[in-house]
Amino acid sequence: HGRSFYNLGMDYKYRFHRFSIQGEAALGISGMAFMNQVLYSPLQDIRLMLVHRYYSHDYWAMFAHSFSEGSSVQNENGWYLAASVSPFSRWTFFISADLFSFPWWKYRISKPSKGVDVMFQVTYTPRKSLSMYFNYRYKQKERDVTGTSGAVIEPIYHHKLRYRLTYMPGRYIFRTTIDYNHFRQQDGKGYRFDRRQGYQCTQLCSYTFPFPLSVSVQGTWYHTDDYDSRVYASERGLLYTFYTPSFYGKGFRYSAHLRYDLSKNFMFLAKFGQTVYQDRETIGSGNDEIPGNRKADLQMQLRIKF
Repeated sequence: HGRSFYNLGMDYKYRFHRFSIQGEAALGISGMAFMNQVLYSPLQDIRLMLVHRYYSHDYWAMFAHSFSEGSSVQNENGWYLAASVSPFSRWTFFISADLFSFPWWKYRISKPSKGVDVMFQVTYTPRKSLSMYFNYRYKQKERDVTGTSGAVIEPIYHHKLRYRLTYMPGRYIFRTTIDYNHFRQQDGKGYRFDRRQGYQCTQLCSYTFPFPLSVSVQGTWYHTDDYDSRVYASERGLLYTFYTPSFYGKGFRYSAHLRYDLSKNFMFLAKFGQTVYQDRETIGSGNDEIPGNRKADLQMQLRIKF
């Protein structure tokens, strides 16, 4: 609102032996935002990182993006600590912990709240063309209990498991991803948990031809109890974009991606995808309602360099 707007920002970076310190500060028309990061590598195979961010509730900037738990650079304060260690050949261990808080109310939480996000991942790369990883992620936050109009607030617990295998023989790429989600929240009485879970399996197959043409196809099967146990599956998109749709309910999705570099000056991309829901007869509501259980999308892009 208003007739004028401004946003000022400043960033810095400093290196000292094995330390690297960097950060950014921004001042808006009313609020402010800070993010500072410290990197330390005592040995070649050990890397430590500490990140602190503070975004005031009234800070706002057009197209602002930053490291955060929420979807916007607002109303957040947090500390993130991560460590990566490679004690053995072909093995890498990663662990992180994010302690965050929201000083003001947020969507589905009627008071200041806090939470924690912890992840552990182990990666094994037996050879250049084959790699796999397994990770476990635990997140705890606070949320209003449905139907209480914000009078009752209980913590929610989210457990996620993922296994991914990538095999790249020659011009091929095969990637398999398996996810499991377990979500639970107390019922407001403090002793009974409402539990939901979700699964998904995604298979990607890609091939790059000897001439400048690459094609990839991907299929995802998912089965979740509700929206809280939803799953995500990343897909290849157009240049400078990314697409990670979420799925809940029962169904599957398939997509195809094609890139053709006609010459040094011309490049053409096309992507087609379709989601099939097996637990509903209509998709969406209101003017966006689709009669049927299938939803398709088509994207095309032509890039010309001068």
